[in-house]
Amino acid sequence: MQTFDIRQVKSAFGKAAAQYDAHAELQQLIRTEALTHYSAHWPPHARILDLGTGTGQAVLQAQHQRLSQDFIGVD
Repeated sequence: MQTFDIRQVKSAFGKAAAQYDAHAELQQLIRTEALTHYSAHWPPHARILDLGTGTGQAVLQAQHQRLSQDFIGVD
């Protein structure tokens, strides 16, 4: 059975995160479409949980757009 050094895993993900968003074009398109849907169809102040938020770009974009829903990111 293979074991993982959690420190090495965290370090590898941490290094990749700095460049992840620059190469995540599909994720950006999906995020933009999802936020457009939420703002049009969800009530103001609804809580929306972004599971697997990664670098948190959906929450940041929602804040930037000043959406009335409450976005919470968890990774």
